[in-house]
Amino acid sequence: MPAPSPEDFGQTLGSHGVGGGFPVVLPLLGPSNLRDALGSIPDILLNPIAYIDRSSLRTGLVAGAYLNRASLHIGEYESLKRDALDPYTFLRDAYQQNRDKLIKE
Repeated sequence: MPAPSPEDFGQTLGSHGVGGGFPVVLPLLGPSNLRDALGSIPDILLNPIAYIDRSSLRTGLVAGAYLNRASLHIGEYESLKRDALDPYTFLRDAYQQNRDKLIKE
């Protein structure tokens, strides 16, 4: 069985020519743009965890995934803030450049 691909619906829309739109910062989710924010809706609906009946189990699984992701990137945000002249524009531009690279792959 092939490994699951890490692409999301925002990348799919981008590969079909949909522009990114204006940048947005979503609480608890971080930087994004209009295309990727709207593209996260199908990603959430297609995630099997969303269909677990017990809300406490579902919440625990989602929280565990976010904690795991955060633990793998400890200190990155502080390092970026320290090195950037304007952290907002730096993170916005870095996000857009990363998304453009992922769409082209």
